[in-house]
Formats: sequence, structure tokens, C-alpha cells
Amino acid sequence: MEPLIAKPSSSGGGMSRPPPPEPASLEAAVTEASTSEMAQIFTRVEPPFRITHVNDAWVRLCGFSADEAVGKTLACLQGPLSERDEITKIVDQAARGHACSALITNYTKQGQRFQNFLRVVPLVRGNDDAQPSHMLGVLQDVQPQLAG
Repeated sequence: MEPLIAKPSSSGGGMSRPPPPEPASLEAAVTEASTSEMAQIFTRVEPPFRITHVNDAWVRLCGFSADEAVGKTLACLQGPLSERDEITKIVDQAARGHACSALITNYTKQGQRFQNFLRVVPLVRGNDDAQPSHMLGVLQDVQPQLAG
């Protein structure tokens, strides 16, 4: 089995911050995520982008257990103030296998609203020409920064 690596975006896809470090494989990325303080989520690459893994920081931020999250779509985090236009752009870029980013309003399982800067990076098997198989999303809670 060839390792999964992060595939850089040729379009830029709105990336205003550097992508997360390139994992050597999906397994390595999930292992790295398990000790990260940044909320990280892995999804299948094809719409509707079903969740395959989440880390503990994502569980703490979003309020869903890993068991509750796996198999769901990211719609579980969306609510009335979620930026539909930004979400549509992210879905479009992700469906094309491109990295992208946006400031998004999400909701916890308990319905509490929070804002986060979302970075999405495709993970591919083998060389840079390979087709992505998973997407890695990194959520940075910006609420404390907005309050200050």
C-alpha cells in the first residue's frame, strides 16, 4: 500500500495560511492528530465527505464523540448562521481535490455557535499525480481571538 501524502493545491484555493505538515500516510496523520491541540477531522474525498476519523481536540471543540462523528457529514456542524457561500466554495474545491480555507461559523453538538478558520488539504496515495482518497480538515477556533 502506497503512503498517503498531502497534495498541494495548484489553484491556491484561498489558502491564506500554510497547510498542516505533510503526513507520510493516513495512519501517520491520524497518529499525529491524536496528540495535536488543533482540531482535526478526516473525511472521504468524495461528496458528501463522510467523516472517517476525528481527533480528541475536535471532540472537545465540537462536542461529538468519535463514534458519533464517524459516518456523518460535516453538515452536523452547520446551523442557521453558517456561511453557505463559503461552505459551497469549500465543497467545490474539495471535490476537485484542491486545498482551501475559510472562516466558518459552526455549531457544537449542544448547539453552541463558534467560529473557526478551516483549512482543508487533500491526502493522496503515492506521487503528486495520484487521486486524493481522503481530506484532512484542521479547525482553528478563532472565538478567543475575536473576543480580544
